[in-house]
Amino acid sequence: MNLAPLSFLFMEGDAGDKMYIIRKGLVRIMKREGSHMSTLAELGPGSILGEMSLLDKQPRSATAKTLEATELVVIDQAMLESTYAALPAWLTSIIRMVVQRLRETTARKYSDDICNAIPSFLFLLQSQEITATGQPLSVNTLSYDMKSLYGLSTSDVRKALQAFVALKLIALVHDGEKISITRPSVLKLCYKYFQDKSSPKPSNENIVSKEEDFYLKAVIQASDDSHDLNGAALSRVTFPQVIAAVRVISPDLEDKPLHLVNLALSDYVKFVPNLLEGQTLGPSHQVAFDRQRILDIIELNRVIKAFQDDFINLVISK
Repeated sequence: MNLAPLSFLFMEGDAGDKMYIIRKGLVRIMKREGSHMSTLAELGPGSILGEMSLLDKQPRSATAKTLEATELVVIDQAMLESTYAALPAWLTSIIRMVVQRLRETTARKYSDDICNAIPSFLFLLQSQEITATGQPLSVNTLSYDMKSLYGLSTSDVRKALQAFVALKLIALVHDGEKISITRPSVLKLCYKYFQDKSSPKPSNENIVSKEEDFYLKAVIQASDDSHDLNGAALSRVTFPQVIAAVRVISPDLEDKPLHLVNLALSDYVKFVPNLLEGQTLGPSHQVAFDRQRILDIIELNRVIKAFQDDFINLVISK
């Protein structure tokens, strides 16, 4: 097979039913990054390309383009199968297994690279929310920084940003070229969480249990139901209002409302009047709280759960 200079051999995403051996010439391997193409390698005589897609029938992971007149040996599916037929079945199985494991290792490394970069993403986003010119942070600036720190491509950075958009931490504006922080306080709490997580003895500050999360949501719901939105430093609702909200949010907790006093919520809610030793909450008690702080804690725990459960899936799907 002969190709003229600047000819495309295959495109990223194409079905792969052939592999090639370069006899003469030069081929550039490229990968799309946003609207640009990044060079991964340049291959000369004796090099093999396109083998992964032929062996495991997955789409092409990159684009191949000739840089000069190029002569190639083509090996298609029929030739591969006839070669397989001459091999022992056990050897064929080993070849397919090795290819599959190589794909999985590549995917796992990609996942690890993205996940390891999350704290730096959060640090750069929260520390450079507004640049010195008063403009939103540029995607290109963030991409440059992440490439310098982790070797992430522009495409990977944009996919990660789309995942942050899906988590409602940021919004992309100006045709997707600028970053607007939608919840600065939550973003800073997220960064603080990952910073704490990397310490020898993480404190897990601001991370609440599922049951505690229900009660915090009940406090907010009680506030909404009582229209306590006057902007005071501390909002107040009665304990019976909280229990009524608990019944709606999580009926399973209704039979143990006094457990509220035993939860690790003292940093977020205060009881008025103060509870004395051995005293339990009653109808006369009120719950005083910083509404915005509780909203931030609830949102932080939602985002952290998403990071733990499917952040990488969010990135891959973008």
